[in-house]
Order: sequence, then structure tokens, then C-alpha cells
Amino acid sequence: MMGRLTYIDNAKAIGMMLIVASHVIPSGDMSQSVIYKTWDGILNSFYVPLFFLLSGVFEPTDVDDKKLLKRVIKLIKFCAVFYVFGVIMDGIVHNNWILTSFKSQTTIWFLIVLLWITIIVGLIKRLRWHNAIFLIFVSGGVMLAFKHMSLLYFGQACICLPFYLIGYYGKEYIKREKADLRILGGSFIIWLLLFVEFYCPQNLSINLIEQNFITFYIEAVMGSLFVIELCKLFSSCIFCYYGRNSIVPMMVQLPLIWIMMKFVKIESFPVHLVSSLILCVICGLCIPIFRNKYYDIFK
Repeated sequence: MMGRLTYIDNAKAIGMMLIVASHVIPSGDMSQSVIYKTWDGILNSFYVPLFFLLSGVFEPTDVDDKKLLKRVIKLIKFCAVFYVFGVIMDGIVHNNWILTSFKSQTTIWFLIVLLWITIIVGLIKRLRWHNAIFLIFVSGGVMLAFKHMSLLYFGQACICLPFYLIGYYGKEYIKREKADLRILGGSFIIWLLLFVEFYCPQNLSINLIEQNFITFYIEAVMGSLFVIELCKLFSSCIFCYYGRNSIVPMMVQLPLIWIMMKFVKIESFPVHLVSSLILCVICGLCIPIFRNKYYDIFK
């Protein structure tokens, strides 16, 4: 069995830190400033697709129903564990103990979408005309996104399916550990041009995409490839640990942000960056709560 790929764990760590930063919302005029809107746009242009692309890299090429069932059960377990965690934290922080509270579920949408995609790809890839069927799912996702419909996050799953498939079909290239400087530079230039010319505000968690869909996909893929190639140039054991366990920071970040926002007013960009960095560290410190020698929710 192949060991872990350091640069992929590093890429997941960077992507996770950017996601945390995107959820640290400044107050007052800062939220409407050009520098913050540009920064927020940069993050939203690729950081969530990066995770789906990396997930697709590890989709098995063979058809194994036992492996598929095991992965589905694990994702359902994650959803259950972090839903309960979210409800408890929402109750503690906001005194809101409603089980259907949206706040307690806002980051779980990623796990639910990944669950949908895992089932779709796991069942469809064995069929003769699987690529045509995948295209039908994506087309349906685009139509749902036009209407901002979720359907229990099925719409988001169909929209994000191409990123997962690019990781799946391009895994042999992505798993090459030597950095390709041409891809590094080329992907950055293409991402930058598309971002400057076409980017529009979007929010995948509510299936809201205002950008042209063709440029949306190309821009997100190019941004993701740039991060992946960049991470092939360095190695960090801290980033590896963070990326290897990125599901924990992903799911615990919001309650920590709610708590911080009670005490800190973010009215400048430097304060935003420092607050985001501190939260990333705190989120990382939460990993042993869910993975330790007594129990490990990842197993």
C-alpha cells in the first residue's frame, strides 16, 4: 500500500487554513473594503474545489462494493459525530438547542456532499456509459445551481462532481512527486487571468454560483493545481499533521470563530489575518480531542 503523499497533506493543510480564514468575517466598513473583498474572492475561487479534487485522487479504480460500503459508513459516522458536536457547541455558545439549527450544520455540508459524490462515483463508474452519466449529473447540478436549489446537498454534489472526477482521472499525474514548474506557472497565470476577468461572488455551501460556469470550473481547477504543485516544493511535518487530520479543523472551526467574535472586533485586514492564523492553530490543537490513544474517530 502506498504511503501518504506529503505534498497532498500540505495542500490540504493550506486549503484548510484558507477555509478558516474565509469564515472569519470582519465587521463594519472592513467587510466592504476592496482589499477584503479581493482576498475573500481569491479564497472562494478555488479552496473548496481543491478538497474535492484531492478526494478524487484516492477514489479506487477498481470496483469493490465492500470498500465502497466501508467508505460510505465512515462518512456517515463523521456526519453523525460532528452534527452532535455542532448542536452541543451551538447550544453552549448561542443557547440554541434546536436540533435542526442551521448553524450547527454549516460545515457538515462538505461531508454530506462528499458522501453523495462517493456514492454516485462508486455506483456509476462500473457502468459502460459512465462518463455520459456523469455529464448528466453535472448538467443537473448546473440547473439546480441556476435556481439555487440544494435538495439535501445533492445539487452541490453534482456541481462539485467534476472536481472529484478530475482528481480521479488525473491521479497518475497528480501523484507525481516532482514539481512541474511549467504547470506551476501556467496554472497560476490562467487562474489569475480568469479571476481578474470573470470572478463573481459564489458560495458552494448554499449552491450559489453567479460566475459563468465554464470559467468557474477552469479557474477553480487551475487554482487547485497551483497549490498542489507549490506544495511539491516544500515539506512541513506540522502541515502534514494538520492536513492529514483536516476533517477536524473543518468541523470545529465555526464554534471557535463564534467564541472569538464575542471578544475580538475585526476592523482591519492585519487583525483579520492574525485572528485567522490564531484560529487555525487552535483548530489544530483540537485534533487530539478526536484522535488519541483512547479512541480515534478516523478508524
